[in-house]
Amino acid sequence: MNSTKPWIIGGRLILFLISLVAVLSAFAVVTRQREHKDATVHYVCPMHPEVVGDEPAQCPICRMALEPTTRFQSAAPPGKKHDAFSLSADVQTPHHSETGALARVHIFSEEIQAPAWLESENDVAAVLYADESSSQAPSEEASFSLAADPSLSAPVQQTTAPPLPWDATTVVVHFRVLASNARFRSGDVGWVRVGAQPRKALAIPYAAVIQTKDDSYVLIPAGDHRTFSRKRVELGKVVNGIVRVVSGLQDQERIATGDVFFLDAEHTLRTRPEAMTGTQR
Repeated sequence: MNSTKPWIIGGRLILFLISLVAVLSAFAVVTRQREHKDATVHYVCPMHPEVVGDEPAQCPICRMALEPTTRFQSAAPPGKKHDAFSLSADVQTPHHSETGALARVHIFSEEIQAPAWLESENDVAAVLYADESSSQAPSEEASFSLAADPSLSAPVQQTTAPPLPWDATTVVVHFRVLASNARFRSGDVGWVRVGAQPRKALAIPYAAVIQTKDDSYVLIPAGDHRTFSRKRVELGKVVNGIVRVVSGLQDQERIATGDVFFLDAEHTLRTRPEAMTGTQR
């Protein structure tokens, strides 16, 4: 009986080693499958990272096209959604945000609907956002309809007259009535509608904008990420917290997005100490 014990022990040892190899192999397969799953291409909204899809679509919040990305779930720290940088590293105050964003070109697709009126029987003036005016081709199909009777409508075409400023974000654009059986009269009011077309526009979070009585501007961090400067921007339409930039910024240019009011106030106090008292001695 004693002579059989070593064989029994050896057999059990072999079975244990086989089981261990099987477990390790299974673990390796599961790990590879998980890594493959984590590396699957998803589609993410560039402005709302919480919006994720498995196929191309539009963000339900800002209507931007979801962009493809390969995301490794374990590679990024929890809650990290933007590149981090310090705007004011030498001032340790809790309200200073250390996150920023990049100005980026996006594609929007939506119908343009603008309030309009007839300056003459064939001349229509409409108030468009500045970014809508700059992205619209004069040959695009459009129509004018009366507010009092939407069934009375006619095709119109944008003229070559340059847009005229209306306010800080809108301009007046002129259209010519092409053909109509309706009897339009000077002074009639209505709507100009332009069909949905893919339109490119630079966009940034509206929270990054500081507005004064005369200007709108954003804060641009310096190379050392310790100081920043103001940069004037011309803005267009705001949709769900996203504003389209007509001029003043370049694609991929970094801007401050957190607590910009406090950062700008701090910048003013540093560059103009007399602002603390309101008098200059």
